[in-house]
Amino acid sequence: MTDRWHAVPKVADGVTRGPVSFALNEPGDTVVVPAPGPGLAIYVTALCATPDNASLLINGRTPAAVLHEPWEIAPNRPLVAYRADGGETVYLSVHFYVDRATAN
Repeated sequence: MTDRWHAVPKVADGVTRGPVSFALNEPGDTVVVPAPGPGLAIYVTALCATPDNASLLINGRTPAAVLHEPWEIAPNRPLVAYRADGGETVYLSVHFYVDRATAN
């Protein structure tokens, strides 16, 4: 049986949707989903971080557990998780898809 929590996320170039779940063990930036390419954007539809009080930013924003509409990441930018502290392990699950960008 495969452990669904990975120390380093494994989302390959060209992946266009999914949930991805992983553990953040160290402080700093972690690319969760690579940049999709020119004219494309990543749309986040759900986020879940445990513990929810962790010092965590997703592309510079505090993650919200409930998204009322998909959150569009700037065109051709990766989805990046930033962990500010080196406390306990943070488990993160992100649901996303890739589509044509609407933002500039």
